[in-house]
Amino acid sequence: MKTADSEAGKAFVLTDDDVPVAYAVLIRENPGWILKYIYTDKDKRQMGYASYLIREIILRTEKYVRVHIVHSHPYYSAIAACLDKLGFVVNDTSCVYSVTVGNSLWERVDELNLVRKKEFLLRGGAECIPFCEMSDSIREQLINSSSNSFGNTLNPAPLMQNDAQNVDQEISTVLVKNGELRAYTLITRPSCNSISVEHISEAQSEIGSGRIVAPLCASFEVIRGRPEITMMKLTISDRNKRSYRFVMRMLEGQEIGLTKNTSFIITKEMLK
Repeated sequence: MKTADSEAGKAFVLTDDDVPVAYAVLIRENPGWILKYIYTDKDKRQMGYASYLIREIILRTEKYVRVHIVHSHPYYSAIAACLDKLGFVVNDTSCVYSVTVGNSLWERVDELNLVRKKEFLLRGGAECIPFCEMSDSIREQLINSSSNSFGNTLNPAPLMQNDAQNVDQEISTVLVKNGELRAYTLITRPSCNSISVEHISEAQSEIGSGRIVAPLCASFEVIRGRPEITMMKLTISDRNKRSYRFVMRMLEGQEIGLTKNTSFIITKEMLK
């Protein structure tokens, strides 16, 4: 097995008699890794190469390895079965909702009076700030929001620390009050004409306050001024019932595309 390292990740290539038979690509997610791609030569499948490669990767990891699989993937069942045999467990399940960005969506946003609600929520000294303008203190609070008092169930650190994830610093927005992070929307830009809303999060102290509307609406205002953006995706964990209800209300009347995903995770100790 041969390896190649970079700041963003690693690549592993398995050879047999100096002929490549399988490879894997990992993206760094401190303190672990995301297995992004794995491939076995068509003539070498069902021979255990992929399992051997994944096992070796797990043994070399510092903390854990995560794998995200789209249910519509043609080899979903085979990959899931392989991961199960190795000892991976389901970490999360989620859905990606795709919607066209255009007049119909903005009409729905206007129907819900989101801009007016945002202005109301900004009373009392709160402000919405794009990622590109937030202070070092707020950036640190955001990166550590899964381990500090914010109590984030989603960890934004991998996206914030890895430039390859294409976080849009001008569209992504934080809600700040009295020098503290209260809520945020983290948006990536997979292509010039599309965006992906990866996180919609609020601090534990803000749950139920509706403040998440403020940064989301601020992000929408920027998107609305970008006619080149024609597609939006929103990823919602199946555990996040509140975000699901809010997103479904916001997308009411829109034609929605749906993609289901499962996230698996393993540590060295879990390896079978």
